[in-house]
Amino acid sequence: MLRDIIKTSAIKLDIQSQNKHDLFKELTGEIVSLYPYLSQDLLVSALEERELKMSTGIFPNVAVPHAISEKVKEPICFIAISQKGIDYAALDNKLVHAVFMVILPKSDSNIHLKILQRFAMIFENKDFYRQIMSATSKEDVANVIFSLEDEL
Repeated sequence: MLRDIIKTSAIKLDIQSQNKHDLFKELTGEIVSLYPYLSQDLLVSALEERELKMSTGIFPNVAVPHAISEKVKEPICFIAISQKGIDYAALDNKLVHAVFMVILPKSDSNIHLKILQRFAMIFENKDFYRQIMSATSKEDVANVIFSLEDEL
């Protein structure tokens, strides 16, 4: 399932953002460069609105910001790694180092839950965080996720 939405062109190693707002702007800028029909301002607003409900920094050192867009027909995933860490206001108050941003179609609420559940199962793997943080290429990041998903 995640293999269908994760593209190496949508993975960025060592992002520079140091807080959640800057992160959303940086990553949505990357998404809009890949999907020019999307509006960066609308994506940032949707992500920030979702964050008002509860922080999506819900796993140790990992955040899964997500939003719904009427403009997307299929889920879009953008993965970012920060060696320095991001002040994300996570539930555990720790810095976030791995970000899995997902933009979901409004037309399919079931896919939303399936994707988030799949990520949660991978994040619970004891080797996930170490492997993702030691990845040295976009392909390595994708392969870590794909191999852990294959083990499920």
